Amino acid sequence: MVLLVIPLITAHFASQLIVDDDAFEHEEQEQLKADVRRMRALLEEIATRHGIELPDLPAERPVSGPGSAVPPGERSGRSGRRRRQR
Repeated sequence: MVLLVIPLITAHFASQLIVDDDAFEHEEQEQLKADVRRMRALLEEIATRHGIELPDLPAERPVSGPGSAVPPGERSGRSGRRRRQR
């Protein structure tokens, strides 16, 4: 029994020490969404000036990930990780 309990306790404490530095913070996600909206608005303005018709955007889907309000069965399966900037 001791040989089972001690590794479980050790694994629990080790998992608490591991921090995912590559995970997006909520503020970073919101900044990225705002940047994409601004780019889309600029693109639409340029397309209007040149008479280009842009395709319609797909309907917005809820974003899933750590801390999101999307039910677990509807999550996309993406890990929410990003590359570290160097």
